[in-house]
Amino acid sequence: MLGALAVAVVAAGCAGPGGRFDQAEGCRNQLTSFNGAGDALLAGGGRWDQGHFSRATVTATNFTGRNAAAPAGLEAGLAQENADLDALQIAFDALLYCRWIEARTIRAELAANRVPRPAADSRMAALRARLQRDLARAQQVLDGLERR
Repeated sequence: MLGALAVAVVAAGCAGPGGRFDQAEGCRNQLTSFNGAGDALLAGGGRWDQGHFSRATVTATNFTGRNAAAPAGLEAGLAQENADLDALQIAFDALLYCRWIEARTIRAELAANRVPRPAADSRMAALRARLQRDLARAQQVLDGLERR
């Protein structure tokens, strides 16, 4: 009984959006990281809306170092925004690398005659569809950032 509950919990944790579980998804961890980083970055979108910091808080830059009169929250907010952007880029790069490895694996299995051509073609088509979804999600995140 406890074992069945553990399997159900693990399977639920691996489910995709809407509870779907894609058995063929070999890059599940990278996809989850990329989606999470994009969601986190877009969720923080209200931080830099116009009017959040009045124009009066912007002062001339002290060219010997930091802007001495900059609000402390602005500097911390910019640092967090940059960290979020870095995390998003790293997650996207990892996802694309994983997709590339998947394609290389399919090609290698076909070349070694471990998989018949129709099966390899089918797997490659599914991989292309997943990659198209990844790129659509990346465009969605980019569009959200541009709106901000």
